[in-house]
Amino acid sequence: MKLRHASFGEWTSKLFVEGEPGNSSDLLWCSLKPAKRQAAAMWLQAGSADTGVRWVVQQALVVPAGWAGTDTGAGTDAMPAPKKCEAGR
Repeated sequence: MKLRHASFGEWTSKLFVEGEPGNSSDLLWCSLKPAKRQAAAMWLQAGSADTGVRWVVQQALVVPAGWAGTDTGAGTDAMPAPKKCEAGR
């Protein structure tokens, strides 16, 4: 997800969905302790059938004051191959 705003430029963040099997292959997810994983995960709620909305989620994203982002362009090519998270980590 990319956020853009005049006060901090461009900021890129990952979003994790609770229970998504792919989380266990993500290096950032695997580096988090269980409490931090719980805080980072989005919990999808079914939308109301009469609105046409499939999923609803609310998630806080915090950008530190005074932070000015830059895009390094490193992308995923610079990352090592993912490994599965260790249970209980």
